[in-house]
Amino acid sequence: MHVVLGDAPLAWALADALAPTVPTVVAGRVPAHGAFLWRLADLTTGEGVTHALRGATRVFVVLEHGQPTEGLFLVLRKLGDVPGAVAVPLGDAVPAGLAQVRHLGLVAHGTPWGAREPLVAAWGKQLMAGRRLWMADPGPLRPVAMARVVEAVRAAAERPGARWSVPAAQPASLPALATALAERVRVPLRTWPAPLGWAARQAGVDVARLRHWGDVPDAVHDTGSWYPTAPDGPSAWCGEPSAWR
Repeated sequence: MHVVLGDAPLAWALADALAPTVPTVVAGRVPAHGAFLWRLADLTTGEGVTHALRGATRVFVVLEHGQPTEGLFLVLRKLGDVPGAVAVPLGDAVPAGLAQVRHLGLVAHGTPWGAREPLVAAWGKQLMAGRRLWMADPGPLRPVAMARVVEAVRAAAERPGARWSVPAAQPASLPALATALAERVRVPLRTWPAPLGWAARQAGVDVARLRHWGDVPDAVHDTGSWYPTAPDGPSAWCGEPSAWR
């Protein structure tokens, strides 16, 4: 059984990729739905994590920006050498507790855009319904296709102690994302200009996450001798419309 710890959209996308071939559990505080099971757990305190990890043959930790993990790695240390990987946003510090489980791989990544990203799903549904998008442009962003990050995290779990970075290939923007989505669903793109906070509220997404996207630094791609095959770029940011939830 594979266990994915985390509440980030990337955690759900990773579980989506794992579940068709291996029984998979997602553990976190936000209920998640998919072909996987969900269990309640708190990555900050470690409460519920031990229960979620019962029977785990692979463990994946997907952290959001600034997420505390004081209790999590104390629990992971008790697992012994169960293989797995940790995903953290580029620019965030490496969790101090990772030193206690050095065999776990680490992937520092750019902003993951894909079908599981709430803004992608919300904008995609609005476009399919023929609606305009409230559009903000906070400036250059550094996204990477969610499927590409998922692929890297899975590969890092097979390479004990890997320390990788998977950044964006090039800067992008929210208008570029909207254009890609409109092209994917083959509808005209119609927008209203708006401040970022208003645009986020109209899409029903967390404005704090969107604001952080502008702070993600550039980095050098480094995955050793392994290289991802999943595509990146505008079409890959959208994922499959059928997967928008």
